[in-house]
Amino acid sequence: MIKVVIVDDEKMIREGLQSILPWRELGYEVVAAGANGREGLEHYEQHRPELMIVDIRMPGMSGLELIEAIRNKGGAVRFLILSGYADFEYAKQAIKLQTDGYLLKPVDEDELQQHLVKLRELIESETEQRRLSARPPDREQLLRELLDGQAEPAAAKAVGLSWASGRIVLLRLNVDSPEGDGIIREIAEKLGRRLDEAERGVVFGYQQYIALAIKCSDAPNAGLAWTRELIKGALEGLPVSWVAAAGDVVADVTAWPTSRAVAQALLADAFRYDGNQILTQVDRPSVPGDVSAESRLFPMSPATLVDTLYIAADAGNLEAARRLLEDTGRQWLAVGIGEQELKSRLAQATASVIHRLAQHRPELAREPGSHAAELLEAYRKPHFSEVIDSVMQTLGAVVTRLDQGTADQQIKRLLDVIHRNYSQQLRLEMLAAAFNYNSAYLGKLFKTKTGEYFNTYLDKVRIEQAKVLLEEGLKVYQVAERVGYLNPDYFHAKFKKYVGVSPTSYRKR
Repeated sequence: MIKVVIVDDEKMIREGLQSILPWRELGYEVVAAGANGREGLEHYEQHRPELMIVDIRMPGMSGLELIEAIRNKGGAVRFLILSGYADFEYAKQAIKLQTDGYLLKPVDEDELQQHLVKLRELIESETEQRRLSARPPDREQLLRELLDGQAEPAAAKAVGLSWASGRIVLLRLNVDSPEGDGIIREIAEKLGRRLDEAERGVVFGYQQYIALAIKCSDAPNAGLAWTRELIKGALEGLPVSWVAAAGDVVADVTAWPTSRAVAQALLADAFRYDGNQILTQVDRPSVPGDVSAESRLFPMSPATLVDTLYIAADAGNLEAARRLLEDTGRQWLAVGIGEQELKSRLAQATASVIHRLAQHRPELAREPGSHAAELLEAYRKPHFSEVIDSVMQTLGAVVTRLDQGTADQQIKRLLDVIHRNYSQQLRLEMLAAAFNYNSAYLGKLFKTKTGEYFNTYLDKVRIEQAKVLLEEGLKVYQVAERVGYLNPDYFHAKFKKYVGVSPTSYRKR
């Protein structure tokens, strides 16, 4: 049974959760329940559960503080957040802490049960992998020791590995199926049979990888094309994505650790590259796609990404939104931003945009916090391109619900964006990126369609709104800030230019 601890400050909730579900039928056992974060931490230390269901707001230690404390201890426990708050900040923190679900009270029994079924499959798969790793067959243990440099070279003869030269290939699988362990074993067996038949090497488990020791010549790319086809053939028809890395060709088994270390280093960086390929030191790209020297020196900030992405989403331009996420992600990778930090930035930027859209677009009735679970999926993706696909799927589902009205032409959408977002720091370059135009061309098109230059049109929209706010009695500096002018003196000059009197004089009328 999978051990569960429930932590909620409401007694009715704690007792209700224990009674509404057939826990044992689902493969779980509730071993303890706590009324606050500190009790939850004590129960974790005592029972070491595989799953904790945690409320967010509790006296003493909050649910988020509890999760962070357990994460800092290195705990591999999985978490479901259960809360009566669809608050955006909570959703962002849940994303950052990589929880496994964000459910709102009152609890939907079916939704909770679906989460539990999915988590049981993941937990059982992880448990089985640990079991297999802890009790390997003798031959596989010897092969692993050779790979780690812990076995005598003479031992290689005992398993028929007296090769002139060869290389180590490490294969990492991502299985999209509850039958993950069985599929991985099936793949390993297929690879082993085909290598045996061809007398080209051996297959065995190594850490989280399938290791292939490939017999080949000493040429730099020796054996790679054949191995690539071998892997593709073994995976054909299965719900599996993969990435592999090939170490350098080495003279004999005594140098296997060197080849293995190169392959591991490549896989540690595999997030940058698309899956379903073999990475080598010879032909791997530096980052996904091209990144200009200027972008490396001045990468886009997270705040600027949110502003620009919001404009694209508000305009209904998903193509531009994807391009912004991809280009910005490449810039961040190029300057050394790590995998987890990049995932966090992209997921939180997307969450911020959805939150802002929900504030300004009445057709979005769904609470932004309820997208947290969907955005959490981005953290589970092994490759950069898959992270982009994941956040775009969530953003796209929101954008397709926006009412674009009759704004079929890009210039009409652009005007709609200006009138809804004049208080933001709008720039022609930002809008050009969002609408997939060259900024110079967009400026000319805007002038042709409206009769005004972009900055002039934006100023007039802001000044008209400023007049309304001044008539309502707001102070000049408050009005300046609300309509998008960061400098009150600059606002004063613009207002007098277009209205003929100062903001103060206009307010006194």
